[in-house]
Amino acid sequence: MSILNEQPIQNNRVLHLSFDEKRRPYLVFEQIFEDHRLSEIKGCLHQALETCLTTDQYPFCEADSRADLVIYFSEVFKCIEAASLIARMLKLFDISVEEESPD
Repeated sequence: MSILNEQPIQNNRVLHLSFDEKRRPYLVFEQIFEDHRLSEIKGCLHQALETCLTTDQYPFCEADSRADLVIYFSEVFKCIEAASLIARMLKLFDISVEEESPD
């Protein structure tokens, strides 16, 4: 069991975003993909995944936990790729996603 599951309420909160990022989360994607190439991010995640899968240390000592990690990381990769496309489309089409003012 992940240590993050020991406090599910606390760990389901958004903790790392600024106030502005919470209001406009696409800003995070814009900044990440200005600072890093998609290949860098995927490479870093792949290296972490490979390290976890080749260790016999807790919590990856069981085949099931390694298999779960592979599935999780494949979903994370999809999210990162989607975020990359969103960031590119916002930049390419010069789209500004602002909150609508109440009528």
